[in-house]
Amino acid sequence: MPSRDPQLRAWAYALTVAGGALILGASLLLLLFGMVLAGVAWAGAFTVGQEIIQRAGIHFGWIIALGILSGILVLWSGARMEPEGEGDGRAEGVLAIVGSILSFPATGGFFFGALLGVIGGALAWTASQRDNA
Repeated sequence: MPSRDPQLRAWAYALTVAGGALILGASLLLLLFGMVLAGVAWAGAFTVGQEIIQRAGIHFGWIIALGILSGILVLWSGARMEPEGEGDGRAEGVLAIVGSILSFPATGGFFFGALLGVIGGALAWTASQRDNA
């Protein structure tokens, strides 16, 4: 059942999609930075810290993967919150909040993206609760 408050649902949609885009964009920038840093390390420019950078790269990769996946999750849940959509927004709101929280180790979309995703998910949850009342 669609939300009876289309303005609240539109805000939830816009904030969640913007947050997901920021999370995904920041994670891709982090990936680019990691690739450049790894390329410099492999070229031998950092002879003293080369081993440290290469060992840290393994953990860095997992953080980037988590950021990219959580950005995709937040974007997907935001896209399902369309104001004229068929869902009630409860599951989408929870997914947006969970994805935003999971994105914090990977900068959280410069923190602002995760904040927008949490607010958008909370608004979607609020709109669904109003419909059930």
